[in-house]
Amino acid sequence: MTIPSTPNIPLDSVQLRRQELSVQSEPPCDIKVNLDNSSHQSDLMGIDINSDVVTVTETLQGLIQESASEGGDSSANIDSYITTGASSFDDPITNNNTKQSLIFSDREKGTLDDNDLIYQGGYRDEYRLTGFSNNETIILDLKAFDFGSSLQLINGETGETIKQSDVEQKDGSINNQLMFTPDTDIEYVVRVTSIEEATTGTYSLGTTSGELTEKLIFSDTETGILDSSDQTFQGRYRDEYILRGLEDQQTVILELENVGFGSSLQLVNRETGELIDHYEVTETEGTSYSRLQFTSSNEIEYLVRVTSTGDSESITGNYTLGTTLGELTLGISDQTIKGTLSDSDEMIDLWRGRYTDRYEITNVSPEQTINIDFNSSDYSNIVFLINADTGGYIWSNISSYDRESGIYTSQITYTAREDVNYAVVVSSYMSRQMGDYSLTIDTKTSVSGGFDINDDDAHPILKTRLMDNYLLSDVQVGEDVKLNFNSSSSNNLVQLYDQDTGDVLQTTTEANLQFTVEEGINYGVRVLGEAGETYSLTTDTGLLFDSNVIGLNETITSSLVTSDARLDYKEYWSYHRFYSDGYYFSADSLQGQDELTIKIDAEFAPEVHIVNAQTGEFLDFDRTLYRTNLTHTFDVEDNIDYLILVTSRHNGQIGEYTLSLTT
Repeated sequence: MTIPSTPNIPLDSVQLRRQELSVQSEPPCDIKVNLDNSSHQSDLMGIDINSDVVTVTETLQGLIQESASEGGDSSANIDSYITTGASSFDDPITNNNTKQSLIFSDREKGTLDDNDLIYQGGYRDEYRLTGFSNNETIILDLKAFDFGSSLQLINGETGETIKQSDVEQKDGSINNQLMFTPDTDIEYVVRVTSIEEATTGTYSLGTTSGELTEKLIFSDTETGILDSSDQTFQGRYRDEYILRGLEDQQTVILELENVGFGSSLQLVNRETGELIDHYEVTETEGTSYSRLQFTSSNEIEYLVRVTSTGDSESITGNYTLGTTLGELTLGISDQTIKGTLSDSDEMIDLWRGRYTDRYEITNVSPEQTINIDFNSSDYSNIVFLINADTGGYIWSNISSYDRESGIYTSQITYTAREDVNYAVVVSSYMSRQMGDYSLTIDTKTSVSGGFDINDDDAHPILKTRLMDNYLLSDVQVGEDVKLNFNSSSSNNLVQLYDQDTGDVLQTTTEANLQFTVEEGINYGVRVLGEAGETYSLTTDTGLLFDSNVIGLNETITSSLVTSDARLDYKEYWSYHRFYSDGYYFSADSLQGQDELTIKIDAEFAPEVHIVNAQTGEFLDFDRTLYRTNLTHTFDVEDNIDYLILVTSRHNGQIGEYTLSLTT
């Protein structure tokens, strides 16, 4: 929008002076035109131009800079021109008593109250500004009633404050205005808040161009705490939320508000672990804000991660996370959540008349065991395992009561299935009961094994010790992994190594081994011990499979023995014993072949399972009923490393076998 001038008096020559906006009822004073050779410089929109001076009445609050023309009256420089109301700058300026005022393309009315989010101690409302042209002049006009106001222009993608104008509180309505030249490549957000903390009041917000299309309302907000009960990501505590309920190609804004620590707001592809986008704030004092904007895709399941920045690896603090579209569900895995049922919680059809909290289970893979433990001393309770995508019921358990401790406990143990995402819903057993609770989710996986001198073909001797090898699958780049080792002997070695190169990455005799997953490494874990020793190996992240490296056109002779790792994913595993050996086969060995043939000759009825070595996904299997030989051919895909698991068809079978892979 432009302000036309009399001939030979261009707009850029107008000098604005900062002073309090004055809305006058009487006609403005006469326009003063200086056509002498005197000149001055203007900072309007960042441009300095020498020109003649035009002065009018009424100021633009918040954008007016004090200056005076040479030999002129500084108080006369555009003292009063812009007012609230409706008329156009496109009309010529004439020396008469007709009031010239702004035309607003959109004006919204709102209220600051305790239902709004907080910004620097004051309530806030936010609007998206759209529908304007590039490089046109836009004026934002805020009329606040009975409170000191702060009008702020925000970069919606970064959260950066572009411009800000504050006006002190006065009785009645108070005008607050901002002028700027937009860039269509920037997503603009207009924030209305108060100067004083926790101040409420009504307001009217207008724009001279474009549309205040939507108040920035969060469809869901979650409050949380980073603390020592959380899992870590790259050495720092983290909370992760599943973001669902989005349609394809929607514009979504995520905002993180936190107090007292530098924060990192991360958008992640849940299935691949890929970091889609992130925004970091390094401020450690006061309140800080992070904002991400993205366009949704039906092809991606989104995870939102909240973690800290800075040098300390144990930063804790409170935060609020909001999304403008969809629903955020806290994902929990291998941790304990302290929560409360209250009358602000949702009631769902699954358990009518009861307050509920819902949590998404993350970091779980097919055939992994989910252990749920829900406790409260305030009320009898019930816990549900549901399908996170459909809300469908899967399993439930009603609490039992321990008189000695005074605690009600409900528990679920369940084996995860393929292609199902899980969530936990906790509630009281009786209607409308409230109080504190503790919820523990455990999805750790473990293998147990031992060393047998009769099995040294598959577990060869290394420096007089027998060796078991395991593949660590389904881990994501950046994840922190902790391996726990318990053994009947104190002389064992545990090694972390690269399955593809054989390079040893870590060696320890301690009970714990910790590392952060790096890109491009297929991790193996090696245990070295002596005949007769037994052990268990547990990981808090990913899946462990027995695994030795095998090559194309190679034949291996080995044995299933009772010290081999149990294949726990088979049905009835809780009281049956299926021993297994695993073999890692690299995609580099396929040499462009389309098929791979597995042949097993055994002293028992064999069974073979084929697994994606990176993800732990079970791809295919074949078995015999009573025959002792098996041939299985399957189609291979590029860039997939395979794990071949050999086990018996029937419970408890052991014996020698030969395995070969051909194309």
